[in-house]
Amino acid sequence: MKITVTNWTPYFTGDKVISFGRDAINHTQTGYTGVTQTWQYIDSETKKDVNVDGSYMKFVDMDGKQFITFDKETTNKIDKIYVSDDSWLDATQNPDGSLKVADIGDVGSVDTDPFAQFTTLFTGGKMTFTWGKDYEAAGYNKNQSAAKGLAGNEYFAYSDQKPVRTETLKPTKLVNDKDEKDKTENTLDAVQEAYNYTISHTVPNESEDFYYKSYVYEDTLVAPLELTSIKVTNELGKDVTSFFKNETEGNKVKLSATEEALSSADFYGHNYFYSMNVKVKDGANLDDFKDDNGTIHF
Repeated sequence: MKITVTNWTPYFTGDKVISFGRDAINHTQTGYTGVTQTWQYIDSETKKDVNVDGSYMKFVDMDGKQFITFDKETTNKIDKIYVSDDSWLDATQNPDGSLKVADIGDVGSVDTDPFAQFTTLFTGGKMTFTWGKDYEAAGYNKNQSAAKGLAGNEYFAYSDQKPVRTETLKPTKLVNDKDEKDKTENTLDAVQEAYNYTISHTVPNESEDFYYKSYVYEDTLVAPLELTSIKVTNELGKDVTSFFKNETEGNKVKLSATEEALSSADFYGHNYFYSMNVKVKDGANLDDFKDDNGTIHF
């Protein structure tokens, strides 16, 4: 992301400061009624501007008469705004089409206070807004200076936590054998040929409020097949089979995530790969799975 400060409105008559964090998306200021800036998504490799559909931004720790005013262009791209039921923030549509979200209580908060947060869902690659503080309404004297050598007192922070749980994503199932890779259907050259099903599923990163109550992988193998082994790995190739309780019975495959796994942040934000090795049962009737040439398809 590229952040460009394009304008600023002084309030203090003395020294003022604008600073940005190194390890997170945040910045501070002291002495300015408003700091106007544009946030633009860029490709990390090409450094060119990119558009993003369905993006979200969560702004936190809005207190002490702080406000964010989105310009008209950005406001028109905001699809929804989420706040908590006990939010102390006020939203006002201005005559010029801009949207102002502000703390009007002049009290303090911390990053994790939901009542001092709001999340915007928007479409597009950039947003332009003014981040500021109503110093006059908060009773500040103009004739003062920011402390030298220090970051600003007014803290602006962004969080990547979502306001609601992510929609459950669909899994993908592929089959592999000695001469076929990542197919949706398998053709056997010989009855004795063993092969593998790999089912991939993404579990999005979630905040603790949206941890799953249950997470179950279920599948049913066709009658002629026998499950010989099953293993679960993540996108790093790490064996995470221990995250699951194997409740498979016969050809009905069932893996249930343990309570310990579901309550741990380590479970979320990963791709899981369920690898099932199978073979044809001895003496199995395969008539229903043969084509006119006698080739076996599963």
